[in-house]
Amino acid sequence: MRLELQRSLEMFVKATDGRPDPMEALREAVRSAYAVSDRDVAQMRILQNNLAILAVPRSSKKEEAERLAARELVHRIEDAWTALLQRGMDEGAFVHRDAHTLALNMLGMIVSVWRWYRPRGPVTLSDVSELTEDCCVRMVAL
Repeated sequence: MRLELQRSLEMFVKATDGRPDPMEALREAVRSAYAVSDRDVAQMRILQNNLAILAVPRSSKKEEAERLAARELVHRIEDAWTALLQRGMDEGAFVHRDAHTLALNMLGMIVSVWRWYRPRGPVTLSDVSELTEDCCVRMVAL
């Protein structure tokens, strides 16, 4: 779980770092979430189906350390998305809303895909990415 969360955070940072236009940074952040391999899809499905584990303290010191590290990464991902959205609002590019709540909504939409998406299914990942990107842009549109 921790490794997949770390990869997701790194992809977000790589996609958004140095992008002065918040809308383009948002678009790239969404695109990066879906720029994955079939193996990554399987790992993200496992992660999404087991996120509830992070809420329950573990009796093993090693498992608890991993749980806490994963929870910290979840918070860092949420904070990174919140900061991007707040920047867009501060610069007048996005409608003003509660940035954290908006980030959680976007992340919920983005990651929920891994529960139903199948690499050889009827919907392509490119189609999913395009639809989700459009939905995220609409969520912040003025």
